[in-house]
Amino acid sequence: MSRLDDIADRVELRALVDRCAVASDARDKASFGAVFTADGVLTGSHGHRLEGRNAVVGVLDTFNEIYPQSMHVVGTHDITLDGDRASATVYCLSHHVIERDDKQREALVVARYLDQYERTEDGWLIAERFIKIEWQEERPLVVE
Repeated sequence: MSRLDDIADRVELRALVDRCAVASDARDKASFGAVFTADGVLTGSHGHRLEGRNAVVGVLDTFNEIYPQSMHVVGTHDITLDGDRASATVYCLSHHVIERDDKQREALVVARYLDQYERTEDGWLIAERFIKIEWQEERPLVVE
């Protein structure tokens, strides 16, 4: 593979991660599901494991129940390419609106996504994502 191919793969993988965050925040099940392989896996620090695209998409129902609004901000995306497979560590700040004592508050979750990707006929997709929560904060929500 050429360096240009590597660059193209890295750009596509970053776009994939960005699409995942945007779809999650929009609660867009079709777009969220489209970033995972059919047998994709989503696992969290607390041991919850979802297997298969339909199960993974179900996490958005949970988000709707707990968080009226969210904004995922993805930053560092350290990728290792290996042919038609790749892995990455992705830093993410997830800002969520929550209700506490009849008041809206912000819950900030600082996480690392440990991703495994596969190149498919539809392009790069997430085959597996482990969400490692580093820490969480809760604070008053300020809307201006």
